[in-house]
Amino acid sequence: MDDLKGLLDLFKLIEPLQKEVEGLGNGLDGPALNETRNATYHLLSALCGDDRAQRADQLHKAERHAQRAIYDCSEAMILNELEKLRLFKDDYRLIVIGETLPDYQAYMECADEAKYRIAEARKNKENREQFYKVVQEDIDKLRKVNSSCSTAREELNKRIMSQNRKNFWAKVALAGTGVGVLITLLAWMYPRPPV
Repeated sequence: MDDLKGLLDLFKLIEPLQKEVEGLGNGLDGPALNETRNATYHLLSALCGDDRAQRADQLHKAERHAQRAIYDCSEAMILNELEKLRLFKDDYRLIVIGETLPDYQAYMECADEAKYRIAEARKNKENREQFYKVVQEDIDKLRKVNSSCSTAREELNKRIMSQNRKNFWAKVALAGTGVGVLITLLAWMYPRPPV
């Protein structure tokens, strides 16, 4: 029964991750739930089997599915964090963010690294279940990045409002100048007859 200890440890990792991913919504928990179901099936097959070799094979399959479930949860959390960062970038695309967030470029590099790791994991289907050990670091980094970005929103919103006020008054001044030029041209083109 020692061979079940490793599998039990993996299931202990899966449960809190799946609860967290469930909370994200958007069906992000589907792949992990499917892998957990598969792991459970292989575990039960191993427990019901009489052949020692077949039992070992089923336990190995259960372990791989459990590792994959952990990876799928981790990937869902990374994708969620990347989406938050994408929304932040879209919200503030018209202003210079680096003045408020000096580490903004490093944040974008961190996001690119996480995207690259996910792409590599997707290409390498044979060993994808091993990536869950690496991506937890990406999740932690991206959460810190999003926390910093969230904190900066208030200051960035003030800058946008200030910029909008300046743009408004510049447009008013331009419109006033245009009206003045138009009146001058009209007065020149259609002089008033003397009274």
